[in-house]
Amino acid sequence: MDSRIGFSNIGLHRNARNSPRPVKPSVGLIVERKIMIQFLFRRPRFPVICDAQGVLIGAETPRQLSDQLASIEVAPGEQLPLIDASAEGWVLDIDYMVISPLAFKKSWTKKEVVEMFNKSKTASQAGLEYPARSLSSKKFDRIIGELVKLILIANKPQKIAGAFGLGSY
Repeated sequence: MDSRIGFSNIGLHRNARNSPRPVKPSVGLIVERKIMIQFLFRRPRFPVICDAQGVLIGAETPRQLSDQLASIEVAPGEQLPLIDASAEGWVLDIDYMVISPLAFKKSWTKKEVVEMFNKSKTASQAGLEYPARSLSSKKFDRIIGELVKLILIANKPQKIAGAFGLGSY
Protein backbone atom coordinates (compact mmCIF):
# COMPACT_ATOMS: atom_id res chain seq x y z
CA MET A 1 0.00 0.00 0.00
CA ASP A 2 1.36 3.41 -0.96
CA SER A 3 1.77 5.69 2.08
CA ARG A 4 0.59 8.76 0.16
CA ILE A 5 -2.92 7.43 -0.35
CA GLY A 6 -3.11 4.77 2.35
CA PHE A 7 -4.16 7.22 5.05
CA SER A 8 -7.41 8.10 3.31
CA ASN A 9 -8.57 4.51 3.68
CA ILE A 10 -8.35 4.60 7.48
CA GLY A 11 -9.83 8.04 8.05
CA LEU A 12 -6.64 10.07 7.80
CA HIS A 13 -5.26 12.23 5.07
CA ARG A 14 -2.10 14.20 4.51
CA ASN A 15 -2.10 17.94 4.71
CA ALA A 16 0.40 20.30 3.07
CA ARG A 17 3.19 19.38 5.51
CA ASN A 18 2.79 15.64 4.93
CA SER A 19 1.65 14.89 8.48
CA PRO A 20 -1.47 12.78 9.00
CA ARG A 21 -4.45 14.29 10.73
CA PRO A 22 -7.77 12.65 11.59
CA VAL A 23 -10.79 13.16 9.38
CA LYS A 24 -14.14 13.67 11.06
CA PRO A 25 -16.63 10.92 10.33
CA SER A 26 -19.26 11.80 7.75
CA VAL A 27 -22.15 10.26 9.70
CA GLY A 28 -24.61 13.01 10.62
CA LEU A 29 -22.42 15.67 9.06
CA ILE A 30 -24.34 18.71 7.89
CA VAL A 31 -22.74 20.26 4.86
CA GLU A 32 -23.35 23.93 4.30
CA ARG A 33 -24.60 24.38 0.76
CA LYS A 34 -22.94 26.97 -1.42
CA ILE A 35 -25.09 28.73 -3.95
CA MET A 36 -23.51 30.21 -7.03
CA ILE A 37 -25.63 33.05 -8.33
CA GLN A 38 -25.34 34.02 -11.96
CA PHE A 39 -26.51 37.18 -13.68
CA LEU A 40 -28.31 37.30 -17.03
CA PHE A 41 -27.31 40.19 -19.31
CA ARG A 42 -26.01 42.43 -16.47
CA ARG A 43 -25.81 42.77 -12.70
CA PRO A 44 -28.20 44.68 -10.46
CA ARG A 45 -26.91 47.68 -8.53
CA PHE A 46 -26.28 46.59 -4.97
CA PRO A 47 -27.65 46.74 -2.27
CA VAL A 48 -30.71 44.65 -3.19
CA ILE A 49 -33.85 43.41 -1.46
CA CYS A 50 -35.36 40.03 -2.32
CA ASP A 51 -38.92 39.08 -1.31
CA ALA A 52 -39.27 35.36 -0.57
CA GLN A 53 -43.00 35.08 0.17
CA GLY A 54 -43.04 37.91 2.69
CA VAL A 55 -39.65 37.09 4.18
CA LEU A 56 -37.21 39.74 3.04
CA ILE A 57 -33.57 39.13 2.26
CA GLY A 58 -31.22 42.08 2.11
CA ALA A 59 -27.74 42.04 0.65
CA GLU A 60 -25.02 44.57 0.04
CA THR A 61 -22.91 42.26 -2.16
CA PRO A 62 -23.52 39.25 -4.43
CA ARG A 63 -21.75 37.00 -1.93
CA GLN A 64 -23.93 38.20 0.92
CA LEU A 65 -27.01 37.53 -1.22
CA SER A 66 -25.75 34.02 -1.91
CA ASP A 67 -25.19 33.39 1.81
CA GLN A 68 -28.62 34.76 2.72
CA LEU A 69 -30.34 32.58 0.10
CA ALA A 70 -28.55 29.49 1.41
CA SER A 71 -30.16 30.03 4.80
CA ILE A 72 -33.79 29.86 3.63
CA GLU A 73 -36.02 27.16 2.19
CA VAL A 74 -37.58 28.00 -1.16
CA ALA A 75 -39.69 25.68 -3.29
CA PRO A 76 -38.24 24.66 -6.65
CA GLY A 77 -39.62 26.53 -9.64
CA GLU A 78 -40.15 29.78 -7.77
CA GLN A 79 -39.24 33.17 -9.12
CA LEU A 80 -38.52 35.75 -6.43
CA PRO A 81 -38.80 39.50 -7.04
CA LEU A 82 -35.68 41.55 -6.41
CA ILE A 83 -35.29 45.34 -6.13
CA ASP A 84 -31.93 46.99 -6.66
CA ALA A 85 -30.56 50.38 -5.58
CA SER A 86 -31.69 52.06 -8.81
CA ALA A 87 -35.39 51.15 -8.25
CA GLU A 88 -35.27 48.53 -10.99
CA GLY A 89 -37.19 45.29 -10.66
CA TRP A 90 -35.38 41.98 -11.15
CA VAL A 91 -36.30 38.35 -10.80
CA LEU A 92 -34.36 35.50 -9.20
CA ASP A 93 -35.08 32.12 -10.77
CA ILE A 94 -34.51 29.52 -8.05
CA ASP A 95 -34.12 26.55 -10.42
CA TYR A 96 -31.19 28.09 -12.30
CA MET A 97 -30.02 30.54 -9.60
CA VAL A 98 -30.03 33.33 -12.17
CA ILE A 99 -30.87 36.96 -11.56
CA SER A 100 -32.47 38.53 -14.59
CA PRO A 101 -33.75 42.04 -15.39
CA LEU A 102 -36.70 40.43 -17.20
CA ALA A 103 -39.25 41.03 -14.43
CA PHE A 104 -42.99 41.76 -14.51
CA LYS A 105 -42.55 44.86 -12.37
CA LYS A 106 -39.73 46.93 -13.88
CA SER A 107 -39.70 50.02 -11.68
CA TRP A 108 -40.51 50.59 -8.02
CA THR A 109 -41.38 53.77 -6.19
CA LYS A 110 -40.02 54.71 -2.79
CA LYS A 111 -43.45 54.37 -1.23
CA GLU A 112 -43.98 50.85 -2.67
CA VAL A 113 -40.65 49.62 -1.31
CA VAL A 114 -41.28 51.08 2.15
CA GLU A 115 -44.79 49.57 2.22
CA MET A 116 -43.39 46.19 1.15
CA PHE A 117 -40.90 46.32 4.03
CA ASN A 118 -43.42 47.48 6.63
CA LYS A 119 -45.93 44.75 5.63
CA SER A 120 -43.32 41.96 5.48
CA LYS A 121 -43.01 39.08 7.94
CA THR A 122 -39.41 40.11 8.54
CA ALA A 123 -40.33 43.59 9.81
CA SER A 124 -43.35 42.48 11.82
CA GLN A 125 -41.48 39.67 13.62
CA ALA A 126 -38.63 42.03 14.51
CA GLY A 127 -40.98 44.87 15.43
CA LEU A 128 -39.39 47.22 12.90
CA GLU A 129 -41.06 49.89 10.82
CA TYR A 130 -39.51 52.29 8.33
CA PRO A 131 -41.08 55.78 8.53
CA ALA A 132 -43.03 56.63 5.38
CA ARG A 133 -42.70 60.38 5.93
CA SER A 134 -40.25 62.63 4.08
CA LEU A 135 -39.49 60.06 1.38
CA SER A 136 -39.29 62.77 -1.25
CA SER A 137 -36.17 64.25 0.35
CA LYS A 138 -34.28 60.93 0.29
CA LYS A 139 -32.67 59.28 -2.71
CA PHE A 140 -33.89 55.82 -3.63
CA ASP A 141 -30.49 54.19 -3.11
CA ARG A 142 -30.31 55.66 0.41
CA ILE A 143 -33.73 54.22 1.27
CA ILE A 144 -32.76 50.79 -0.11
CA GLY A 145 -29.47 50.91 1.83
CA GLU A 146 -31.26 51.73 5.09
CA LEU A 147 -33.86 49.02 4.49
CA VAL A 148 -31.17 46.42 3.76
CA LYS A 149 -29.47 47.29 7.04
CA LEU A 150 -32.79 46.90 8.88
CA ILE A 151 -33.40 43.55 7.15
CA LEU A 152 -29.94 42.32 8.13
CA ILE A 153 -30.63 43.39 11.72
CA ALA A 154 -34.03 41.67 11.70
CA ASN A 155 -32.56 38.42 10.38
CA LYS A 156 -29.90 38.24 13.13
CA PRO A 157 -31.59 39.05 16.48
CA GLN A 158 -29.00 37.33 18.71
CA LYS A 159 -26.19 39.58 17.48
CA ILE A 160 -28.31 42.69 17.95
CA ALA A 161 -29.19 41.84 21.53
CA GLY A 162 -25.52 41.29 22.30
CA ALA A 163 -24.53 44.54 20.61
CA PHE A 164 -26.87 46.52 22.87
CA GLY A 165 -25.84 44.68 26.02
CA LEU A 166 -29.11 42.77 26.32
CA GLY A 167 -27.59 39.30 26.14
CA SER A 168 -28.89 36.56 23.91
CA TYR A 169 -32.50 35.43 23.86
